[in-house]
Amino acid sequence: MPEAPEITAVIPTHNRRPMLERAMSAALGQRDVRMEVVVVDDGSEDDTHARLVAEQDPRVRWIRHEHPLGVARARNAGIEQARAPWIAFLDDDDLWSPEKLQLQLRAAAASNATMAYGSAIVLGADGRARGIDPAPDAETLVPELLRHNAIPGGCSNVIARTDLVRSVGGFDVRLELLADWDMWLRLATAGPAAGCPDALVGYLDHPGSMHVRRAALVPWELGYLGTKHREVVDAHGVPLGGGAWFVNWAAAGQRVAGDRLGSARTYLRGARQHRSRGSLLRAGVTLVSDRLARRDLAEEFLPLEGPLPDWAKAQ
Repeated sequence: MPEAPEITAVIPTHNRRPMLERAMSAALGQRDVRMEVVVVDDGSEDDTHARLVAEQDPRVRWIRHEHPLGVARARNAGIEQARAPWIAFLDDDDLWSPEKLQLQLRAAAASNATMAYGSAIVLGADGRARGIDPAPDAETLVPELLRHNAIPGGCSNVIARTDLVRSVGGFDVRLELLADWDMWLRLATAGPAAGCPDALVGYLDHPGSMHVRRAALVPWELGYLGTKHREVVDAHGVPLGGGAWFVNWAAAGQRVAGDRLGSARTYLRGARQHRSRGSLLRAGVTLVSDRLARRDLAEEFLPLEGPLPDWAKAQ
């Protein structure tokens, strides 16, 4: 009998078979860790199902929803099927360093943590690196998470104890865009975290990304999160998403989607609410020049030192 897996990787997918191929390769290419992969096909209408049926790797299992139920329910279906004591999440359009899981498991063991995360390389639709989104300090993770979704890489970064993920109730199915932020807050307030400075995730920011396609959901979901986490907000005295950073993030999603006017309006709203000159300048840049706007996006991250690693090449 094969040894039991140390960690389960859950990959939700919908109509993105070529991207799924890359994500599965990144998961199955992890070094020095015993793992299984659970792919949740959330009602795909392309050839995703046929691809999964043909999969021969014994480490891969799959679940199919005949009709799309949403990414939160898809992730929860994977959580239910996880057999390992640790669980990791990987969106089908993102990538992992081959050392990601072993480094995070090592960091968690060293500090007796129940969740771990790293830094991320942010990639544009052309596959070029915009820069490094650094991992926040684990000692101040909760207040940082109240200010904004401080863990980089969307839902493709964190690993956590499977029993902890189940005990906090999995992903909130009322959320789409901010479901990962909500989960990180619940995990971070339930147990200690460990951060890795290494860039372990390749986060692909493209027009098909959910935060771009569903940017209109931000106001309602942010209000819902503020109510849901009111006790934590009051305990730390930090308003949820209260800084200009979050407004700028939402506006950047609109900008990537090509809605320059909507993006400028969001920046202006943030400039008024937070008296932010940076948001005001971004509003002007967005209206004046798409080329300057793209350059501004790149300046939001730390520069990548050296060439882009092979594992982060999305094309």
